[in-house]
Amino acid sequence: MDKKLHYRFGIISYIITILHLILGDYAGEERISGILFFSFAIITYISFVYLFFRYESGKVIVIFGLILIACISISLTYLS
Repeated sequence: MDKKLHYRFGIISYIITILHLILGDYAGEERISGILFFSFAIITYISFVYLFFRYESGKVIVIFGLILIACISISLTYLS
């Protein structure tokens, strides 16, 4: 795997998604909420890519991080 490919994927998807939210037919609050959510998601993604390639234990950290995110997502789904 090439980490530059993962970084490029993150940057390109961020630019495309932000442009979609800005140029799309969204209300102001929806636009801001989408931009904040996707910014947080991209920061998390790039942090996981960095940890995965930087440290040997980074692979374990990424797996536990993804499991934690899945558990939080499932919990929030059932709470709402």
